[in-house]
Amino acid sequence: MKRKLFALAAVLLAVFIAGCGKTPDQELTEKVPASANGLCLIDGNSIVLTKLYKDHQADILKELKEASLPEDIFQCRVLIFGSTKEEWGGALLQSAGGQVRKIYDKLLAESKKDKSCKDLKETTEGSQSKVTCTVEGKKVLAILYHDNLLLIAIGKDDPAFFSAKTANPLVKEIALKETLVSAAIKVELPPAGRNKEVDSAVQMVPALKKLQSVAVNVPFSEDKPEMDFRAVFQDDAGANEMLAAINMGLGLLTQSDDKDVAKKVGMIDRKAEKNTVRISFPIAELVKEAEKKLK
Repeated sequence: MKRKLFALAAVLLAVFIAGCGKTPDQELTEKVPASANGLCLIDGNSIVLTKLYKDHQADILKELKEASLPEDIFQCRVLIFGSTKEEWGGALLQSAGGQVRKIYDKLLAESKKDKSCKDLKETTEGSQSKVTCTVEGKKVLAILYHDNLLLIAIGKDDPAFFSAKTANPLVKEIALKETLVSAAIKVELPPAGRNKEVDSAVQMVPALKKLQSVAVNVPFSEDKPEMDFRAVFQDDAGANEMLAAINMGLGLLTQSDDKDVAKKVGMIDRKAEKNTVRISFPIAELVKEAEKKLK
C-alpha cells in the first residue's frame, strides 16, 4: 500500500512540474532557428548593476532616446541571433514585469510615424500580436507572444520559422545566467579566393582552417568584469598553433615604446586546453585606460 501511495505521489509531482510550463530560458531559446550561426545574449538587468553603466548612464540613456527606445530595455534579456549565410537576423526581448509590452507599444507607435516603414499590418489573436512591414526593401516581422516576450526579425516574416523544432547547438555555448554578455559564432570560412582578407589570414595562420566556433562570455561583476574568449578547433594541434601565433603577436606588442601597451598585454591571460584556446582579460581596466587617453 505504501509503495502505491509513493508511486501516486511521484506521478502527481511529475504532472505538477510538467504543468508549470516552460522555464524562461526554454521559452527564449526555443524561438532560435537551427540555421542561425550566431547568438548574443545581453542581460540588461545585470548591466545596470555595474559600475561601468552607472559611470556612463547619462550617455547611454541619451543614445537610447535617440534610438526611440525606452529605459525598460534594461529590465530585459535580449537574445540577438541570425545567419550570415542567409542574411537574416532577429532579436528576442524577454522581461518579467511586462516591460516588453511597453517596448512593443513604443516601437509600434514610432513605426506608424516612420515614412520608410511601408505596408504596415497589425493583427491580434488572443494575447498574441503580430506586425509585418517592409523597411528599405527588407521584410520586418514583430511578434508579441505575451507581455514579457517579443520577437523582432529582419529578412524573415513567417512566424513558423521561429518555432524551432530542435535546439540550436550554439545555445549550449552561451551563458544564460549570471552574465552581462555572452555570444557564440559558428565559424564557416568562405571558399578560397572569395575573400582576400580571409585568404591572407589563413596563409599567415593555417590553423584558422580548423577553427569551428568562437564564444565570448562576460560573467557578471559589479566593478571588475572580465572577458573570457574561447576558440574551439578541430584538434589539439590547431589550438596549439593558434596559441603560438597569438603569443608571437602579443610578444611583438610588448616591444613597443609605449609602456601602456606592454602593461595591457600583461593583463591578458591565454592558454590552450586540448582543442580550445582561452583568452581572458579585465574589461574594466582596459576601459579605464582608454578613458584616460580620451581626457
